[in-house]
Amino acid sequence: ALMGQNKVDEAVELMDLPPEFAWYPIFTHYHAGLMLELADRQDEAKSRYAATIEFPRATATAAETVFRAMEALIRVQAAAGELEDARVVLNEGRRLVSNHPPFVYLQDVLDSADGPTDVKPLVGSVQEGAADVFFALGKALERDGSETFVNQLYQLGLAMAPEHDPLRLAIGGLLETVERFEEANALYAQLDDSSVYANLARIQTALNLNAIEETDAAIDAMSQAVDAEPENQVAALALAGILMGAERNEDAVGELTTAIERESETAGLDRNAWLLLYRR
Repeated sequence: ALMGQNKVDEAVELMDLPPEFAWYPIFTHYHAGLMLELADRQDEAKSRYAATIEFPRATATAAETVFRAMEALIRVQAAAGELEDARVVLNEGRRLVSNHPPFVYLQDVLDSADGPTDVKPLVGSVQEGAADVFFALGKALERDGSETFVNQLYQLGLAMAPEHDPLRLAIGGLLETVERFEEANALYAQLDDSSVYANLARIQTALNLNAIEETDAAIDAMSQAVDAEPENQVAALALAGILMGAERNEDAVGELTTAIERESETAGLDRNAWLLLYRR
């Protein structure tokens, strides 16, 4: 509310009130960073994002918030031309979770021949920032099994920012836990093909189709995910699993062999490639 009235300092001051819980600064630093960046106070925002990432045991307590803070920090650094600093943060992010869609996208941005151009901030409005509050808290509370309350948080966030793809995926994940696979897929279908999360939505859609025994459609959807992101080992393994479940073992071996050869030709077989070899 204060941000909507352009009272940035007052809004940030609220974030700095004595925390009620030891882990609370993970969230307050992150959201202070979002507010400061919206106010074009990028240096202060970067400090807040860094404080989120560096908070003791932050990844164990609120991993998704840390990943969002990393993405926000990389974006603001890249926009400022601080490419080496951005790469340091990105490398750490990919060490923690190599296939996280925003990290994959930002890797391509930083590695592009022309360098990063028109790197947008993580959130573009007060409404999107508020939606991220509900997303971050919801993801942290999901671990406690509070699905009903968490779903309410997500729905509130999506009402504020209807194009917030992480919230769509989060709600879809809750629907999957109660086997409402078709509803989850309807939600994933709302993601635009240009979204950095589009391929993750394809993967989840394929898994859900397989769960309701629409095997051919599942194979088609997962094949599209592999074609869209050939280096994604998760998609390759999932496609092989669906094919094996359909007793198409030779096709599964072929997909795994292709994935292994691709890994060898590009970056070489990394420490995760043993999964492909083992499954084959």
